[in-house]
Amino acid sequence: MLAQTATRIFGCKKIGTTLENERIACAIVRTMVRICALNAGLPPLTIDTLSRENTVAVQNARTVDEMYQAKAQMTANFCNKIKQYRTANLRTDIVDVIEYLNQFYTHPLEVKQIAQQFDRTPAYLSALFKAQTGQTILQYLRKIRTAQAAHLLATTKQSVSEISTAVGITDPNYFVKLFKTDYGVSPTEYRSKHSL
Repeated sequence: MLAQTATRIFGCKKIGTTLENERIACAIVRTMVRICALNAGLPPLTIDTLSRENTVAVQNARTVDEMYQAKAQMTANFCNKIKQYRTANLRTDIVDVIEYLNQFYTHPLEVKQIAQQFDRTPAYLSALFKAQTGQTILQYLRKIRTAQAAHLLATTKQSVSEISTAVGITDPNYFVKLFKTDYGVSPTEYRSKHSL
């Protein structure tokens, strides 16, 4: 959820081109990300530390591009801390499954295959994973893939088809459908709004 919110927030970079306008936009983004992090359960001390780091980076920025980079870095830092915090509160076997998904998301994966990897039945692993994360294994895998695709769309010139294959989805049309489900726009629209 924070990743989706954060990617939508980057539309703020079009608010203004002056340094002062961008500092205001950074403060707005920082406040929104803080609220999302608090709702995600991140401890307030961690939120304050990450926020302070961003405030210093924005104050030291001398160009609008440096401020854009500070916003992107802050969002990435918050997302990483939330991920670490959430996985710290999960059962070890579920953390292992999540790490497996993060490592092998580019491969064709099925619940049956993942369950075999962890010597569990598909039904048991699926129920346990859903109880711990609130998502099915395939929903979680899809979000890993679309998040990586969003990153590639914003930072590379690869075609949508190439990105689809790179994140483990062999059918580009199906990839577009999944991407729209998670981000609310097509990959092409996302790229036009978020490419660096």
